[in-house]
Amino acid sequence: MKSVIAMVVVVLAVVAGWFVLRQPPPSPTLAGTPPPAQQVSTPEPREPAEPEVKFPIEQVADGAAAPAPAGGPGAAAPAEAVPELEESDGAASAWAEASVGEATVKALLPEHLVRRVVASVDNLSRERVSPRLWPVATAKGLPEVTRSEQGLFLAPVNARRYATYVAMAESADVDALVAGYKRLYPVFQQAYRELGYPTGNFNDRLVAVLDHLIAAPEVEGPIPLVQPKVIYQFADPELEALSAGQKMMVRMGPDNARRIKARLRVIRQRLVGQR
Repeated sequence: MKSVIAMVVVVLAVVAGWFVLRQPPPSPTLAGTPPPAQQVSTPEPREPAEPEVKFPIEQVADGAAAPAPAGGPGAAAPAEAVPELEESDGAASAWAEASVGEATVKALLPEHLVRRVVASVDNLSRERVSPRLWPVATAKGLPEVTRSEQGLFLAPVNARRYATYVAMAESADVDALVAGYKRLYPVFQQAYRELGYPTGNFNDRLVAVLDHLIAAPEVEGPIPLVQPKVIYQFADPELEALSAGQKMMVRMGPDNARRIKARLRVIRQRLVGQR
């Protein structure tokens, strides 16, 4: 994988998804958790108010200037048609390959790629993310741990296992990542609507999730674990109460997390219209 996000998840899922603590049995659907039903103060039915769009896709900063088309400086390059959501797998895979490389794309689950990315992004700030939502297959098994008289700890070797993937994340083509996302945005927005959000802007949700991941704590030193059953949990209640996405950031170790956060900040700047 070459970026912690081929829109956050193609990257984060490949970087973090292969080495997560095992989760309870996942939900069989791709649907996210819809927002709670709106409370109405009068018996008269009414449409939910359209929320303010903080970061409209029109202001997303474009990538580097493309080469001039063959017709000369004044010629316009032919616009590629945006596929329908049901027909978007090919275009989404091509976008991912241009952004994060062929090796990463081989690890992707190509069916319903946009839906998987959108559902995973939406769930990263929640308690858990079902591996069935991710755009990559996750490895089986538990993380490496150390046992001593002081207790059970997450082994430092787990952080070292992320090093190659973090380096690949740093080499992602951000121009291609953002430009392709902007072109395919109608498809991402449609998938977001399908999750149960009749209003709202997926780009706003994506920026909010990036902010959430960037705010993840950076834990120095050994991290105590407990194992009440099969699944390891953080012994610290505050760490165990973190969202699925922030737990991923903690598990990769503070040095890796700082490098990933630096990459996420660059992408965030572009998504809010900054260069």
